[in-house]
Amino acid sequence: MALKSNLLKRLLIIALFGLYPAALQAVTPPLPAQPSEYVVDLAGVLNAETRARLNARLKDLEAATTAQVVVLTLNSLEGEPIESFSHQTAVKWGIGQKGKDNGVLLTVAVKDRKYRIEVGYGLESALPDSLVGSLGRQYLVPNFRKGDFAAGIVAAVNEVAKAISGGKGVGITSETGKVAANKAPRRPGAVGTILLSPLTAILFIIFIIGLSG
Repeated sequence: MALKSNLLKRLLIIALFGLYPAALQAVTPPLPAQPSEYVVDLAGVLNAETRARLNARLKDLEAATTAQVVVLTLNSLEGEPIESFSHQTAVKWGIGQKGKDNGVLLTVAVKDRKYRIEVGYGLESALPDSLVGSLGRQYLVPNFRKGDFAAGIVAAVNEVAKAISGGKGVGITSETGKVAANKAPRRPGAVGTILLSPLTAILFIIFIIGLSG
């Protein structure tokens, strides 16, 4: 029984470090420790005007709803799966309000031709998997195939902002990014992508080890 318990503990610890490595694998260009703006365009696919417009819109969105949406572009993931990279980056940067988990990270790896929209648990009702998938197919994929990454990103961000603001009772106009009140109903609940914090994972593992002891 003791041997089985020790083995279980080791497996759980290995799993913990596998889920939350000490550092993200190297990508190009390297990630900043924290984003200075809502748009982190490391791949350089957005011009200054587009970045400014998106930053203003996402700032207004956070002011109206407290939700944080961050856009990250980079050249390559250097072989790392975009699913784990996006999740780890969202957790590392702390996207979303503490205690609300209401963050969204749109990651685009240009040379890899990959993208992912990572949605926090607090926004799963406004951005269920079905909607997130349709946004990618409708706006990101067609534009990326044409090499127009900027158009795809702007269109997807607009739709994400509309979904979030609609669920919170506010709207954002597509031209100015200004906030206006509306009476849009909140979306029904649906399962979305959950950002599990390291603290939650550690507490869960401690609980499991306690039961096995």
